[in-house]
Amino acid sequence: MAAHEEQPTVPYPYTEYHADPYAHAAAGAYPPPAPACAHTPEEPPPPHSDAAALASARAEIAALKAEIAALKAAAAGASCSSTALLPPPQFYPPHYNAYPPYPPAQYASPSPWGYAPPTPGAAPPARPPPPTLAINAENKRGPKGANLAVFCIPNSYYDQQVYDLAKPYGNVVFCQVACHRDTGASRGYAFVSYETVEEAERAIAALHNYIVENRALRVEVARADRESKPY
Repeated sequence: MAAHEEQPTVPYPYTEYHADPYAHAAAGAYPPPAPACAHTPEEPPPPHSDAAALASARAEIAALKAEIAALKAAAAGASCSSTALLPPPQFYPPHYNAYPPYPPAQYASPSPWGYAPPTPGAAPPARPPPPTLAINAENKRGPKGANLAVFCIPNSYYDQQVYDLAKPYGNVVFCQVACHRDTGASRGYAFVSYETVEEAERAIAALHNYIVENRALRVEVARADRESKPY
């Protein structure tokens, strides 16, 4: 077996690895860097120019404000003077607003109803209702269930006519037609009270849907008797 032979020692190339890193640039190995931008900063304006421009702008703004105030005052004075002289507006010609007057009373046409024609805007003439029945003087009512309400009666029917309808079915103790307070005209319904509930039931069976002057009567127990009150 051959003996181990020692290798010759080679010196470490320090200068090769630790040379100046910028030496290659000096030797021209890389292109030279680009020259810096040749930009020169602008010279600032003289300090007195800003103050002069500011003063000029302020003077111009003050002049404009004074001119606007003068124009507003002139416009306000002109509007006040013009509105005082303008007449009120007329949307229609004058003859459209002029209506012919009503004819005098002595030239009015005769009325077929026997009285003067009604004045425009006035209430209809009051018509006093016929005298009430003698049985209504005591304002008596029957027991609960014997007081009836009769609806859809003719306008020409009053206490006596309703009493004549209700009398054949029992002893009527109260009979009254509701009338308008101002005109006295019938309101189209009446109240009839019988002495017993049986008589009221017979009247309902006979008069409900009974035809009188082309009107079907509606007869039912009065609301006061149908509603239960806690007192």
